[in-house]
Amino acid sequence: MRSFVLSLLAAIMVVACCSATTKVMIRDQAVGKRMTATYDRFAEKTTVMSRRQQLYGAESPFRRTGVELGVMFDCPGDSLTRPDTVWVFFLYTGEDWRFLQTYARRLTFLLDQERIQVPVLGHDGQVCSGYVTESMLAPIRTDLLLQLFTGGAQGQLGSTEFTFSHPKTAEFLREIAEILSELPGRRD
Repeated sequence: MRSFVLSLLAAIMVVACCSATTKVMIRDQAVGKRMTATYDRFAEKTTVMSRRQQLYGAESPFRRTGVELGVMFDCPGDSLTRPDTVWVFFLYTGEDWRFLQTYARRLTFLLDQERIQVPVLGHDGQVCSGYVTESMLAPIRTDLLLQLFTGGAQGQLGSTEFTFSHPKTAEFLREIAEILSELPGRRD
């Protein structure tokens, strides 16, 4: 599990610090406007990854600052099926470290006044040219993720509070929830 989390974090960091990445996968296809599915014939799995969506902070034409959110999940074989768990990733870009300490990586959501703690299983950081990036991964059950994304949840990562109410963020989350809801269940 640890090596899986570290490989996901490494993939997120490469995308964060490089404008172009080399794809070693066999076939890419769009899934909605904001997600891409990539089939790896060697691993016999399809990885679906969303683009990142700004949660807060100023956007710059050169690089984003603040915290961004995205999702990824794997499906067995070359077809898309609804996963049991979705990996939610957060990417922070800024002038200094914000989530380096373990206590700064607590992830809590409030949904209908219920407090939901989600474990953050991985953290990676990288010094880039004049800024740092930090990425964190949290596994969330798909049914809970759908509730969080469509139910007006509020969240806190460390001491950083966020909501999903900004129109661009809400549209992004609605599309992801719609895609996940429409995927067929897995056949075991």
